[in-house]
Amino acid sequence: MKFHYQSAVFIFSFLTASVLAQVDYSDQIQPIFNNNCTMCHDSSEGLDLSEGVSYDNLVDVISQGYAPSLRVAPGSATNSVLWNKVANTGTYGGAMPQGSSGLNADEAQLIETWINEGAQDN
Repeated sequence: MKFHYQSAVFIFSFLTASVLAQVDYSDQIQPIFNNNCTMCHDSSEGLDLSEGVSYDNLVDVISQGYAPSLRVAPGSATNSVLWNKVANTGTYGGAMPQGSSGLNADEAQLIETWINEGAQDN
């Protein structure tokens, strides 16, 4: 077997770029919830999106009212209730935050990217 330096560089570059490109949950996603969602989704609500508990309440959790769909299906924003709600697709009812037309495009895109990257809690 012959070692191909160019192939190794490509693979290393790809893996490095993939790791570096990941959306950081604590620094990028949680602030969206803090600014738009926790006024309704706090510890007194069925879905607590407060810092420190939001991740465990979202990822791989069956969505009440939309079972068997998951709130966040890692790797698939289109199959995640959260993304459909904040992007106002209409797939799972009305947009979130409530009374709005969903999050702004940049915030919805960031959540979509985070979910499609595997919804990691960095």
